[in-house]
Amino acid sequence: MDNAKAPEAVKLIKRQQQREKLFDEHMRDADVEQLLRIRPFKAMDASLFPAKNSLHKILKTDTRIRRFDAGEVIIRQGDYGDSAFLILTGSVYVSLDIEESLLGRTKPKRKGLVGALTQLWTDHSVPERRDVSTYNLKQDLAYQAAGNKSDSVIFLQDMSSIIKNHQTDTLKRGELFGHISCMSRSPRSATVMAAERTEVLEIKWQALRDIMRYSKEFRSQLEEEYRRKSLVVQLHAIDIFRKLDDAQIKALCDCAIFETYGLTDWNLALRKARDEDDEHVRMPEEMIVAQGDYADDLILIRGGFARVTENEGEGRRTIDYKKRGDVFGLSELADAASGEDRPHFRQSLLALGYTDVIRLPGRFVQPYLEKVKPANAAVRSEAPHREDLLSLYVDNLFINGTRSMVINMDRCTECDDCVVACANAHDGNPRFVRHGPKAGKFMIANACMHCSDPVCMVGCPTGAIHRDVNSGVVVINDQACIGCSTCANSCPYDNIRMTNITGIDGELVLDESHAPISKATKCDYCVDQRVAPACEYACPNNALKRLDAHDIDVVKEWLE
Repeated sequence: MDNAKAPEAVKLIKRQQQREKLFDEHMRDADVEQLLRIRPFKAMDASLFPAKNSLHKILKTDTRIRRFDAGEVIIRQGDYGDSAFLILTGSVYVSLDIEESLLGRTKPKRKGLVGALTQLWTDHSVPERRDVSTYNLKQDLAYQAAGNKSDSVIFLQDMSSIIKNHQTDTLKRGELFGHISCMSRSPRSATVMAAERTEVLEIKWQALRDIMRYSKEFRSQLEEEYRRKSLVVQLHAIDIFRKLDDAQIKALCDCAIFETYGLTDWNLALRKARDEDDEHVRMPEEMIVAQGDYADDLILIRGGFARVTENEGEGRRTIDYKKRGDVFGLSELADAASGEDRPHFRQSLLALGYTDVIRLPGRFVQPYLEKVKPANAAVRSEAPHREDLLSLYVDNLFINGTRSMVINMDRCTECDDCVVACANAHDGNPRFVRHGPKAGKFMIANACMHCSDPVCMVGCPTGAIHRDVNSGVVVINDQACIGCSTCANSCPYDNIRMTNITGIDGELVLDESHAPISKATKCDYCVDQRVAPACEYACPNNALKRLDAHDIDVVKEWLE
């Protein structure tokens, strides 16, 4: 991603500035005092919050008050957001089945045949060229253009028809919504629109996390709501519970125990471990279940990732990994259901980064396991290279990636066709570096993995880095990027780089103080190309594969 040529000419433009640290610069102390007089904040014991992170400071720094007219969409189903919302006045409608066209969503526009062919012979001698005239827009417009859904307003014209023809629920004053997808940084599960003139408090996920940390009552409240709503859906998705009736599912939900392991800011710990450049240095992991423990519970992964290991000598060997929606301990409880007395866990389960789990006591689960055949939880592969790569994949938390670039070095001839194809698709500048950590014959290249937990988005002051609402690909809005390096510093995989930009004519772009203007660049998975991704499509030897770690069967098949 480095410039291939240093242009001689320069262009001066005004450098874009970062926003204030406050989520809303108009949030006043008086507004915070008013919030502290309403639920749920008035029920919280402010003395339990540390002085440096008081409840008052959290509300002033990481919340803002917003107002919507009837028909305005607050959040859209399928969008990715990092905020929750508390209704202060008015009410909202919640719907799961509003058509995409009504929500203003269109498919991304790909380049036509002429555009795709033209880019192959375009002169790319000066990469990272920009039309700097587009940077003269007001920052607020750039912020919205970046795809920050919390600021983009969609208005539904015929509300009465929508309510009549779509199934909706109503939420009123004092109710919270959007917090489940906010905390897990997962797609919004429903569309929420204002039913009347409505005022809401938008709460950043950092504030929600801190409040839950210091207020047990608030945490219990959110867990109870999750128990009533989302957990029901999660349990129905598990094969052994799929045919249970509502009463049976409710009984399981009532006995569920919520636990959290690991570090919320896991990316910082992983980056530190990688910077040590020592193969024996690892990101801290916390034991959830140890091999040999009594198998008293069924473990559900609610969020994050976990490593499955077996004891081997004085250490542990990685044999599998678990992601959101997976279960652990099923075969051991099946043994108990078939008559074995208090079986032990055959493997250990360790939190990778930040892991939310739900424990279902075995005595409530066993009645539904009579038809489950007891079996070992993991089947070992005879392929000698698989375990090495699996350990590399898990040790570095590459399992976070939905599009990681894996290269089979036995097949790779270093022809650079993948790099050339990427450069042709991106104005002469390849968006990845063809090197990275190796295990056996496999290498994980330094290319954006479009993570399921995209920590790079956290802290971006303009919302420039965001998910494409249609594909889920993580992209950067060049007009909104101010070059602050927050995303690059947050990415624990070093897959985002800051690059000095040039003008259309090849002149180096400088700010008023004659310092180079830089922008964040990374793989965008060729969202605007006719064939995507160009790197994988161009490889003549089938040596390169973009793997989704969530599709474990495909990953393991390719590793074989």
